[in-house]
Amino acid sequence: MKNIKWLTIAIITTICVTSVLHAQDEYIKAPREPRIIGYNKVDEQDEKEILNKLSSELKAELLKVKEVDKERYQDLLQEMSFSGYEMYGGFMETSEKERYQTDKQIEEMEVRTEALGVRYEHSTSENEKQKIISDLKSVLNQLFDLKEKSRSLEVEQLEKELKQLRESLNVRKQSKNEIINRRLNELIGKGDYLDW
Repeated sequence: MKNIKWLTIAIITTICVTSVLHAQDEYIKAPREPRIIGYNKVDEQDEKEILNKLSSELKAELLKVKEVDKERYQDLLQEMSFSGYEMYGGFMETSEKERYQTDKQIEEMEVRTEALGVRYEHSTSENEKQKIISDLKSVLNQLFDLKEKSRSLEVEQLEKELKQLRESLNVRKQSKNEIINRRLNELIGKGDYLDW
């Protein structure tokens, strides 16, 4: 009787796991292999794909870098190709989605600051350099705020996990005798009809 029970559970589990894995295949595309910076150049098709995924501000900034330093432009495109993958958010909590979006914005802002730095290096006009410095300060202020927001979201998540762990610990302390008795019965071979 016990073997039939376990066989039935094994068959049901196999069917469930297979159906979940099959369902995931329909929704999740395998990402392309990321490029290694410095080894592969981004071809025209990849360049268009990467630029289309970026904000208009970052796209414009990168195109300005392309005019003055094509090698650095390639490096920045490759950095953005790593961040171009969309994470499947179906199983994420709202706070996790918010943190993911914030971190993605941080990554774009980091690349934007690098692009502004490249433009500053190649600029010959004092007026243009002053404008770039002004833009860079503005972006750095925004970047700082985003990083603080990301840290704050991380702290909130850790506090939530800590609260759940404390609650679990309290429940286990209150149920100590019951937990010990169940384990004792398992070890001495007394089956508990109430277990899984």
